[in-house]
Amino acid sequence: MLELSQAQKESDWQRASVMLSQTVEWLNHQGQPLWTRKQVSLPELQQCYPQGSLYFAKHDQQVVGVLFLSESDSDYWPEYQQSDSLFIHKLTVARDYAGQHIGEAILQCVKQFARKSGKTWLRLDCHANRPKLNAFYEKSGFQLVDRKVVHSLEVSRYKLCV
Repeated sequence: MLELSQAQKESDWQRASVMLSQTVEWLNHQGQPLWTRKQVSLPELQQCYPQGSLYFAKHDQQVVGVLFLSESDSDYWPEYQQSDSLFIHKLTVARDYAGQHIGEAILQCVKQFARKSGKTWLRLDCHANRPKLNAFYEKSGFQLVDRKVVHSLEVSRYKLCV
């Protein structure tokens, strides 16, 4: 059974940076760049995400994924500050577990977590020009809210009622 576990120590942030860096390298090798190495570096992650926002997805005590969860997103969802939403950022699956539907399972865990936390909505954004990524979220039940340009990047914004 998959479970979410909140990061507890400094080394967890380094572990998340390594996992995200592996995803960056794999996507670059596939010719589908998503994040930059700098965006997933430890200093950048710690600057962009507050303590308490880092979570690991675990299966049988093995880390199979990483993501950040926050209660606001002033850059991509400024109209929903102090809302009943939980925002998903930088969801990635450990390379050793790719292709095993772990991403879908993580989203189901996040949905349960949001519901238990009294939230009504899950919200996320992703690159609009990534058809497979957009299709993944749509297949997982997320509804496209809109497409907009934020920081010179066109993003698709999605929501899911929990």
